[in-house]
Amino acid sequence: MNFPDKDQPLRLDVGMLGALLGDVLREQGGEALFARVEQVRHLAQQHRDLLQEQDAPLKRFLQDLSPPEMLEVVHAFSAY
Repeated sequence: MNFPDKDQPLRLDVGMLGALLGDVLREQGGEALFARVEQVRHLAQQHRDLLQEQDAPLKRFLQDLSPPEMLEVVHAFSAY
């Protein structure tokens, strides 16, 4: 994606806040939670960017999470 130059300061702030959130997720939930959240983010971005009709990879990943893992991921995304 291309963004106007005027949005650069905002993008830097968003990046910094994302990094801080990642640090908090690691500290509070561990590396495994952080990895799950990052995987969901990656699959969701891929789905969006490719305009896929099929959401199989994201859907499959989410369906394979245990209920406690799903709850952690939902809590993590509520911080975004």
